[in-house]
Amino acid sequence: MPRVSEINRIDQLAQFRQEWRELLRQTAGASFFQSLEWLEVYWRHFGEGQKLRVLTVFVDDRPAGILPLVVQSEKSKMGRVRALTFPCTNGAPSTDPSGPTRN
Repeated sequence: MPRVSEINRIDQLAQFRQEWRELLRQTAGASFFQSLEWLEVYWRHFGEGQKLRVLTVFVDDRPAGILPLVVQSEKSKMGRVRALTFPCTNGAPSTDPSGPTRN
């Protein structure tokens, strides 16, 4: 049965580097912006004031899908609100989940 795990520290993701790369190779239309390497650079430069929430789906104790998300403060008509969103910066492509598409 699949299980989902949440990782909140960038240094804890290194243990999944090889599996992440393999999932990326299986991801249709994958880009650099879905890689762990991009997320590490993003986090180093823009992570301050955000909370990392990387959801990893495990099947048979192996990562089957990875979805990097962040909680960040955004301006709204009601003032500042916290939003769960893809990590991105002013116009950079957002990331999508990495892993094979299954129907």
